[in-house]
Amino acid sequence: MKGQVSDHGVAIIHGQDRNILDLCAKANAIKEALFSSGASEIELSILREYENQCNEELSVEEISAIAMLGCHLCYTAYQDDSE
Repeated sequence: MKGQVSDHGVAIIHGQDRNILDLCAKANAIKEALFSSGASEIELSILREYENQCNEELSVEEISAIAMLGCHLCYTAYQDDSE
């Protein structure tokens, strides 16, 4: 689906193996193009898998980068039981 317009208006940046600062920089680089194409909002959706415990700390820089996007943040963590 890379480079194609979605019927339901979703742009997805897969961030596997990327950190939050990289994802925010990528999203910021295409933000104006998304709004020019008709987007009304941006959502940063983070999905984390864990085995025993899930703790995550965001740096001041990461929080600032998310805030600079002016977007919604959806954070999902789930236990991976697929052993």
